[in-house]
Amino acid sequence: MVINTATVNRQDKTAEIVRYILKNRYKTTRDGIPGNDDSGSMSAWYIFHSIGFYPNAGQDTYLISSPVFNTVTIHLENGKTLKVIAKKNNDKNIYIQSATLNGKPLNKNWFRHKDICEGGILEFVMGPKPSKWSKEGELPPSMSEKR
Repeated sequence: MVINTATVNRQDKTAEIVRYILKNRYKTTRDGIPGNDDSGSMSAWYIFHSIGFYPNAGQDTYLISSPVFNTVTIHLENGKTLKVIAKKNNDKNIYIQSATLNGKPLNKNWFRHKDICEGGILEFVMGPKPSKWSKEGELPPSMSEKR
């Protein structure tokens, strides 16, 4: 397998692909969910990406994608809430221009579960073109890294 380094750490490419799939592969018909949804994985994929992030299987990290909703409130089991806000969000503004988590700049396209388990506010500012935020930043952790 050859990896094109021009697409590594490019959250804007994730935004394009995710928004395309959400719009074109899911429908409100009997065959509206692509693939087998017996365990709810395809439905979960849709919901998480519509909110703007997705859990990386087997790790405590979430990868940021492209939120569809302007505001989502998630009620956590500890009674706290996580509010996700996407400012200037619409069908053309699919690219994250900047992000904050609990008022602090989030300069990477991922975060850990511990960052949201006590609730808080995850806020995105959206725009029509890829931004510096979506093209640069710290790569997510890998299970192949030495600990």
